[in-house]
Amino acid sequence: MNTKILLLLCLIMSLQACSSLDRYQSNSKVSMVDDDLKYTAILYYDHLTGRTWYGEALDEKASDVRLRICKGGVTTKTFSENNVSKNLELRSKSRDIQTQKVDQNGALVDITPTPLRANKSCGEIWVDNKKTSVHNLVAGSSPKVYITCKSNKNATRYPAAGEYVFSPITKTEIESTSVELKCDPE
Repeated sequence: MNTKILLLLCLIMSLQACSSLDRYQSNSKVSMVDDDLKYTAILYYDHLTGRTWYGEALDEKASDVRLRICKGGVTTKTFSENNVSKNLELRSKSRDIQTQKVDQNGALVDITPTPLRANKSCGEIWVDNKKTSVHNLVAGSSPKVYITCKSNKNATRYPAAGEYVFSPITKTEIESTSVELKCDPE
């Protein structure tokens, strides 16, 4: 009896080790407000799959989607899920100004500049001509990122307002989330 329990325990522990951590990423060129150069940008997120607890699969949430711009001094932008629609949005900060909006067909429309409060949408990610959640950012899909705001306080808070088409997403297995992105400033 003790042997069966020990074997079952060993089997369960070996199943827990059958997981992988994958990084999904896509590249594009973006413009910044403070100069006329184009910079490489990497859109990415990490996702742990296959993890189990006593033989039951755990539903692991993917990380937020991040936009890293390869320019010194520019912070990584985070697209998080809207609580209602689950679509990915880049949240505003106080005193940001919305200068454009995205219509239903995915076209940017200039609007009268509007000051925003914190946590309004200043950016969206679209796949297949519609707003998307992290679940639709799969290997092979080609996302578009729309930036619709600018900042009065920090010119590098957002890329220049516009539509940025990214390359097809690739999936790579990584050891940990601290694996560096290959992003050299240009």
